[in-house]
Amino acid sequence: MNGELLRFELESSHTLLLDRCNRQWGLCGFPFDIYELHDLAHPGFPGEQYKLLIFLNCARISSEAAEGIRRWQNADRVFCWTYAPGVTGPDGLHPSKNAELIGMRLGWRNQRQNIYVNIENAGHALTQGAASLNFGTEGSVGPVFFADDPEATVLGTLRDGGEAAFAVRQHDHWRSVYLAMHNFDSHLLRNLLARPAAARRRSPSAIW
Repeated sequence: MNGELLRFELESSHTLLLDRCNRQWGLCGFPFDIYELHDLAHPGFPGEQYKLLIFLNCARISSEAAEGIRRWQNADRVFCWTYAPGVTGPDGLHPSKNAELIGMRLGWRNQRQNIYVNIENAGHALTQGAASLNFGTEGSVGPVFFADDPEATVLGTLRDGGEAAFAVRQHDHWRSVYLAMHNFDSHLLRNLLARPAAARRRSPSAIW
């Protein structure tokens, strides 16, 4: 990662990822495990026991890692992508280049701003709690990424700009969720872990 993305990493990652995950996600009431992105392609990866996979800012996804991701896009799993998934590679920054892999097309603005997500579709199962789920940054970061997919259902928008910052798209055997920032709290995590009764095969667990 370099340029604007590197500055985002230096300014935001430690406080947004480590603090939120350690102190807030642990309150969700569900077990979760931590893996490296490339672990999904390992023959011994126990993917069958997970129903939710959260990818925290995997800006660059190698071909090997992509195969590992595709391997588990089945069995009604939910894949949650945050901030800038798969947007960069050897040929530079192209936010929509991995749209097929992540299951949703992204757009971007090469600007810096507060990336704050306002929940708007309070009637959806993923937004139970409405405005209490609002989250994001009050410090200026960038670039700004957002969902730009006509097939996706928009559940929340950027407070500054109005683009789709929380969106979901259903695929044949899996569901893609996009969040424009990754410091959401345990309430939204519980919503992501919930599933219709017909799909509950065993106790839920998550990885990120």
